[in-house]
Amino acid sequence: MLPGVAGARQKRLDEVIATGRPVSFEDTRDGIIFCHNFVPVRDASGAMTRVAAFSSDITERKRAEAEILLRNEELHSANEELTAVQEELQQNLDELSRREQELSDKGERLRQALEEKEVLLSEIHHRVKNNLTAFISLLSLDGSYEDTPSGQALRKDLQNRARSMALIHETLYRTHMYSSVDMGIYLDTLVGQIAATYNLNIPIRTIVKADGVSLDLARATPCGLIINELVTNAYKYAFPESFDCTAVRKEPCTIRVALGREDDTYLLKISDNGIGLPASLDLKSAQSLGLKLVTFLAKHQLRATIDVSSIAGAEFFISFKA
Repeated sequence: MLPGVAGARQKRLDEVIATGRPVSFEDTRDGIIFCHNFVPVRDASGAMTRVAAFSSDITERKRAEAEILLRNEELHSANEELTAVQEELQQNLDELSRREQELSDKGERLRQALEEKEVLLSEIHHRVKNNLTAFISLLSLDGSYEDTPSGQALRKDLQNRARSMALIHETLYRTHMYSSVDMGIYLDTLVGQIAATYNLNIPIRTIVKADGVSLDLARATPCGLIINELVTNAYKYAFPESFDCTAVRKEPCTIRVALGREDDTYLLKISDNGIGLPASLDLKSAQSLGLKLVTFLAKHQLRATIDVSSIAGAEFFISFKA
């Protein structure tokens, strides 16, 4: 044992003997991190007779905490880059809208300006989609993340988030509707892409209903990211091999996504008929990055309310103003 470590431990022991109070501390020996607890032991009269020492190896926990912190920082950096692309696109859209207003009374010049806008918007969406596709491809390269289960899971999550954004621009580019996103087309493709990334041992049915609903880009993007997170979580956690959907739910394992409108409110529901959510789940204090992202996007991007149910699986209800 190193003299420095031994001296530090002896100092803590002397502190317990002098004060009669327990102490806890950490130190490192030969690259191993220990957590120590020195506790005074007293006899029936209350006099301290000896000191009990308890030590545990917390090296792996510390390493895991450091890795989680690093991955969160990387994800934050990636999200900032994607946000910058969105802001640049919005600035371009704003500029095009101003130009369209200026040319609204100029006949043939208006028609030419509208044609110019369509070409430019098409190119913008095409380039954004290509940039996001390049980002997804970079994540697929060997060595882009550690070849560990947690590293692979993080890489897959980042890829799916980027795909959900790239798909919006692909939908706009393909439909030539640059002011709104056809959510029926978009969500059918998005859920299909998520399903293709998970090769589970049991078949999972997906049902998407969003026909006739279109959202502007500012709301389609957070909606897509929210649906991506919740559908991904369903694939990850809702259907363990030990759970028999047919026996318990009387139907095949199913994930449902529905988006509709009632009067001046959009209603989004993402549900599954799997094992359900933990009884202790509280969205406000959820620790997972995915649920934090869902809560943030719903509250700050959509100005929406979220309700959660776990009666026959997991159900998330999100409502926001039209």
